[in-house]
Amino acid sequence: VVIYLAGHGEAIDGKWYFIPSDIPYPLRKDSLVARSVSFDEMSALLVKIKAQKVVLLIDSCKSGAALSDVRNFDARKEWTVMARQTGVHVIAAASKDQSAIELPQLGHGAFTYLLLKGLEGSATKGGYGSQIGVVSLAEYVRQTLPDLSRQYNDGIPQVPVVYSRGSDFPLSARSR
Repeated sequence: VVIYLAGHGEAIDGKWYFIPSDIPYPLRKDSLVARSVSFDEMSALLVKIKAQKVVLLIDSCKSGAALSDVRNFDARKEWTVMARQTGVHVIAAASKDQSAIELPQLGHGAFTYLLLKGLEGSATKGGYGSQIGVVSLAEYVRQTLPDLSRQYNDGIPQVPVVYSRGSDFPLSARSR
């Protein structure tokens, strides 16, 4: 299962929230918390997925805050057991206090642009022959995004955050 989220995100009191576009008062903390989707809610759904391989891609500001929650899941047995027995990988576009930059000249946000380049063949490491593995894709984004974002963001790097547990698995065939 591949889950891709792109949109607005916010970290509030150490928790990450994915913000729907229909929130009437997006600048009010109480409105955001009440009407957004918390990573706690997402993780409760993720552990119920019966698939053996799960990838969550988050192109959102402050999405690295979600990974803080994932790392705290070591106390939650179902998450760590699922990750160890199968493969659970989360790749977030930005650290817990960073914006995820949009690049209109490239047609995407920086994170999504690199995900697509990686899936098209730029993330070639891995032992899957003509396929791109989730671990090599995560590593490609982790290594490449800071430099790309410096070029388009006045020298400020956007630093992705990765959580990777369990089995690696192929995501895409190389087109090159």
